[in-house]
Amino acid sequence: MRKIGLLVLWIFLILMSIEISLRLFGGIYYAIRARTFIEKDSHKFRILCLGESTTFGTGALPGEDFPAQLNKLLEAKYANQYIVYNRGVPGISSSQILFNLRRFISETDPHLVILTCASNDQCYRLNTANTLLISDNSKAPVKYFLFYISRFLWKFRVYRLAVLIKSSMLYRFKEFCGAYINTGPEYCRYKYYEGEAAEFRYLQYKFNMKAITQSIRSEGREIVFTTYLHPACILFFREVSRENEVILCDQVEMLRQRNMSLDPFFSDDGFHLNAKGYGVMAEFLLETLEKNRLIGK
Repeated sequence: MRKIGLLVLWIFLILMSIEISLRLFGGIYYAIRARTFIEKDSHKFRILCLGESTTFGTGALPGEDFPAQLNKLLEAKYANQYIVYNRGVPGISSSQILFNLRRFISETDPHLVILTCASNDQCYRLNTANTLLISDNSKAPVKYFLFYISRFLWKFRVYRLAVLIKSSMLYRFKEFCGAYINTGPEYCRYKYYEGEAAEFRYLQYKFNMKAITQSIRSEGREIVFTTYLHPACILFFREVSRENEVILCDQVEMLRQRNMSLDPFFSDDGFHLNAKGYGVMAEFLLETLEKNRLIGK
């Protein structure tokens, strides 16, 4: 019995060590990726990119994310006139972006904000707020008990790492078997929940996007939405763009018009892009900004 107790203690200490290390190095890594030098760029037109892991650049090396590549394109075409800041945070939802919006804005004082946000709002692990308020827990008590356990564990980095490893292995297995992950238009909305719960999350997403838009515009700043390069949540982006009268960089439609295949642009996880894919996003964004006379006036 004593040996079992010691084993459990050692496992706990090892997991806690991994947890502390992940939090420490994760914070340092993000600080390096997000570092800015505002004062020396005060004379430039400042563009702030907000969003989740796609904005952050997951799947590519530092400097290969689409905000960084957009900055390079602008510098090459309009030398010393524009600066792009990347404030993408992996795993963030529209609720968290809204909550932290004042901080993001105060850090960079942007003239234009580019927002990419949708998929995490539909994932119960990444957006746990108000998930089951309108659901009847008595209908499936085991299901909801497991949900709450999962929601609690998701607060720990070591658990997220385990889920990421499992998902990566599953993707590799599906890839080996020839079964690829579906990223169609309805991919996000009904991935985990259907019916009222999914609809509730969608309404919350629309409320958040409206509040973010109004807050940015109230200070005289411009805002642009951009979709992902693949069609995940494309209907979400198009609807909130139309309802809020926000310019939309429809990456999916622009890719279709050029008859370009998505295959060369995916990273190993099958959802995020590689450097080439983020480069295409940056090119499409530059085209959209110029077309709508937001830059190059």
